[in-house]
Amino acid sequence: MQLPDLHILNAGAWQSDRASGRTPPRVVAKFELERYRLGCGTSFVDQKPHALAPGSLIFVRPGQVRYSQLPFCSDFIYFEIAQDTDAFCRLRSAIPTVQPARCAARTEWLFAQIAQLFSAPEAHALQMHALLLELLDEMVPAGAPEPRPPVPHTAEVNRAIAQMHARLGEPLRIPQLAAELGYSAPHFTSFFRAVTGVSPGEYFGLIKIQEAKRLLLTTEYTTAEIAERLGFSSASYFCSVFRRRTGHSPGAFAQRSHRNEYEP
Repeated sequence: MQLPDLHILNAGAWQSDRASGRTPPRVVAKFELERYRLGCGTSFVDQKPHALAPGSLIFVRPGQVRYSQLPFCSDFIYFEIAQDTDAFCRLRSAIPTVQPARCAARTEWLFAQIAQLFSAPEAHALQMHALLLELLDEMVPAGAPEPRPPVPHTAEVNRAIAQMHARLGEPLRIPQLAAELGYSAPHFTSFFRAVTGVSPGEYFGLIKIQEAKRLLLTTEYTTAEIAERLGFSSASYFCSVFRRRTGHSPGAFAQRSHRNEYEP
C-alpha cells in the first residue's frame, strides 16, 4: 500500500496556566491530535462542545474552528500531509473528533515516543512517521464499519487542493491546474466534483473564506489587506463575498469571535 507523506510539525505536552477562562477561537491550519492527561474543561470544535475527560483523544482537521474551556493538560501532535493517498483518506474519515482511547497505555506510549523523537526530527523522521500512522489507526473505533471503497482520483483532488491553498492570492486557472496533474480541464473538473461535491471554483472560494477567517482571528490585517492577500479585486467585493458565505461582515465576525460568540 502506498503510504502518505506526513510531516510532524510539533509534538510535546501543554498545560494551561489558568484555572478558568477560554482560549481564543481560531481556524485550525494543520491536523491537531491531542490526548488529555488531566482536565475538567471543554473543547469546542465548530461550536460543538466536547468534554475533556482524562485519557480522551481529540482529532481536529484543517479548516475547523476551535477553542477550549480551561483548565486542562494534554499531549499534542500537529502534522500536515504533503502527499495524500486514498487509503489514508479513508483512515482519517473513520476517526471521530473526540473519543476515549481504545488502549490507553498504548496510546500514551505512542504520544510519548513521538514527542521524544521530535527532539531530533530529521534523524527520526521515518520512525515518527510509522508511529503516527499506528497512533491514527489506534483512533479508529473498535467495530467501526468498513470504509466505503475510495472514490477514484481522491489523491489527485487532494493534490489539487494543496495547490489551491498555496495559491490563494492568485486567480484559479483550472486548465493550468489540471495540466499539472496530467488531465484535461473538463476531466479534472468532473472528478473534482465527484470527490468533493462542488466545482473547483466553488471549493477555491470556500477555502479563501476559511483563510480570511483565520487572518481575522489571528492577525491585525485590515479588511483591505486581507482582500489583497487573497486576490479579491477590492475590499468591498471581499466584504460582499464574506457576508454571503458566513452571514456576517468581516468586522462583525471578528468581534463575535473575540467574544466567543462565533457561529460557523
